[in-house]
Amino acid sequence: MIKVKAFEYLIDGFVTWYIREKPGSDYTADFTKLKLIKLLFFVSAVNADTDNDGLLDVFDNFYALPFGHVESDVYDNLGQSAKYTVSRSRLIRNNVPEGYFDEINHLKTRLDESLLSIISKNRSLVSYSASDLVELSHQWYSWKSTFSLARSINKFSLPIDPLIIKKESKIYRLSYLV
Repeated sequence: MIKVKAFEYLIDGFVTWYIREKPGSDYTADFTKLKLIKLLFFVSAVNADTDNDGLLDVFDNFYALPFGHVESDVYDNLGQSAKYTVSRSRLIRNNVPEGYFDEINHLKTRLDESLLSIISKNRSLVSYSASDLVELSHQWYSWKSTFSLARSINKFSLPIDPLIIKKESKIYRLSYLV
């Protein structure tokens, strides 16, 4: 699945970013499934606005769940990831053949641009804990409005309209972590 491979490519970028921000720290224990899924949302939305999809045309199936925005296709297909084994408690890097990412060559520039954009918005975002990233995503209107609607009809999830994400004010910093 292209989405999973694009997500793996982004994980490479998250790891590089993390190592720069926290030299000597163990990224494998800090990158949990929850944290990676939250970072995926922020990097997907960072360049999205009414004139630009950002990465919302690639990662196009976000749902509002109790722990924030979740790209359902990626979450449901993480078992297809060859480069990484992503669990609740850690990230394990696996060996993949050279050329593994050739299938997504057409996306690499956009993925890289979005990574650079999110880093420029908040360099320390990659150092946030999973729970801080959840808290941050809960400040976004797209999650608040969609999850509130879900709860009003006794559900715990609903798809988020990408247009809401494109139009909303984007928040990349928790005030108590500044």
